[in-house]
Amino acid sequence: MKERKVLVVDDEENTQWLLKVSLEEYDVVAAENGSKAIDCINKSSVDLILLDIRLPDFNGIDVLRRIRAINTEIPIVMITAVKDIKTVVDAMKLGASDYIVKPISIEELKIVIKNVLERQDLVKEVEFLRSKISEKIGFNRIIGRSNPMRKVLDMINRVSKSNSTILIRGESGTGKELVASAIHFNSPRANKPFVVVSIGSLASGLVESEIFGHEKGAFTGAIKEKKGRFEIADGGTVFLDEIGEVEPAVQVKLLRFLQERKFERVGGNKTIEPNVRIIAATNRNLEEAIDKGNFREDLFYRLNVLPINLPSLRERGEDIALLIEHFLKKYNKDLGVKKNMSEEAREALMNYDWPGNVRELENVIERAVVVSNSRITADDLFLIVKPNKNDDKRSERPDFTDEDSVWDYIFREAIINIIDMRKKSLNKGEKPDNLLEKFETRMLKLTLEKTRWKKVTAADVLGLERGAVDRRIKKYDL
Repeated sequence: MKERKVLVVDDEENTQWLLKVSLEEYDVVAAENGSKAIDCINKSSVDLILLDIRLPDFNGIDVLRRIRAINTEIPIVMITAVKDIKTVVDAMKLGASDYIVKPISIEELKIVIKNVLERQDLVKEVEFLRSKISEKIGFNRIIGRSNPMRKVLDMINRVSKSNSTILIRGESGTGKELVASAIHFNSPRANKPFVVVSIGSLASGLVESEIFGHEKGAFTGAIKEKKGRFEIADGGTVFLDEIGEVEPAVQVKLLRFLQERKFERVGGNKTIEPNVRIIAATNRNLEEAIDKGNFREDLFYRLNVLPINLPSLRERGEDIALLIEHFLKKYNKDLGVKKNMSEEAREALMNYDWPGNVRELENVIERAVVVSNSRITADDLFLIVKPNKNDDKRSERPDFTDEDSVWDYIFREAIINIIDMRKKSLNKGEKPDNLLEKFETRMLKLTLEKTRWKKVTAADVLGLERGAVDRRIKKYDL
């Protein structure tokens, strides 16, 4: 079966016949003028066009221009009777892939067609791979419907189109590199490099050379010049992970680059000005590091142009079920199995504290899929049962000058226990009363008692109108 279709646009019948006979491995169709060629392109799919420069109705260059207005991807090989350099140059500028001179050498033409189609296939393959990469590390990999994650996704969408510096903050395992890659692959820089520099994994003293490069002989062991990550990423994005670990000397050089967008390699004096966007990330408290003199305040402000704060998995608990399904499906597919999960196992995952966040959850599920039988049980999870962060925090006193801190303390110390008791009641088939109404009743009664039943004051404390307080007093029979 002839899979490739070649359109010959030439008014000479002998040339049409010669090419149809000689290019037997292709499905060759012919058009004797520019108008019919354009009509053919509009009506059917063509893999390659052989276009004569001289046609009875249009100049070949004009036909080329019209074809490109319709389709920018079809490879076009120009046929010319004379090797007119100016005409060839004009054709190439308009998007011609190659040219061949009459009288046509069939062997030469076959080589030209083969090369042009191979280049076209390569372009399509690269575009396909780029689209798959973008899909793999773009928005589709960020799982979450909770309000905190909706805010993150909205922020990613807004900042992707800009070139401003971004600082991503969040606990270890929350997906900082995933967010950085999503920003890059949804930005105008998507077809350029996304270069990751994991500062925490580099030995002390090598960070500067890794980021900025070095000249031959710059230090012991520098046996040849080396481009830094900023140069390698020219046109793209550099992701500086664990920026809080960068040493003071490198902080100065980073600050200068962010201010002036230029630098010199280690041991060099040539100024280099790459076009890169910087995305940095940290799980450290940089403000605290600034107070201790470990991080430059001016560098912090240069990095923190567009801040993105990633929630811990504890703060987006409603996403855990989605993540369980996502990772279960992923590792079932990767390992070629079809394992499901018991309700007991799901309950254990939902109630776990996840100090390692999403990364820990993924690792737990991967391990469970590997070691379990056909059904994953709680025993297959190998969760490290230890006093979790909620337990640790029970001994901590809140900052009683901060209302949010007090609320956290209340829910951590008391309300969470009530929720656990009610979950047990549900498992026994019991239906608890309305928890929100019960909470509101207690809150209203306590406030009235503390304000000596001064309803106006109580309303102000609760952030309600006086009428709303009266209605609730009547509703709850206080």
